[in-house]
Amino acid sequence: MKILATAFAWVLLAGYVLWEILLSSLRVAWEILTPRPRARPGIVRVPLDLEREGQVALLAHLVTLTPGTVTLDATPEGDALYVHVMFLDDVDDAVQGIKDGLEQRVRRVLP
Repeated sequence: MKILATAFAWVLLAGYVLWEILLSSLRVAWEILTPRPRARPGIVRVPLDLEREGQVALLAHLVTLTPGTVTLDATPEGDALYVHVMFLDDVDDAVQGIKDGLEQRVRRVLP
């Protein structure tokens, strides 16, 4: 039964990542195609609740895979990521979006 739960968690993660890639791609494309720039780039520190290196690595890769965000660095302890965000309207919203979205799902697939 645990194998089915883990497999389902991977399917949910993949669906979420694909949805985020689609939305982010549209937002970046709109930014490129419209004459008025709306991007407000910035770098945020995302504190992590992850405990294993594999979890941090997967999260860092998934953040970078999403258009408009790039993982720049991870702390040596693995307790935070530094992420460049193309549309940084609110630091807290950007951090919470990563934590509530990708980090939670990564914890489910790699407990």
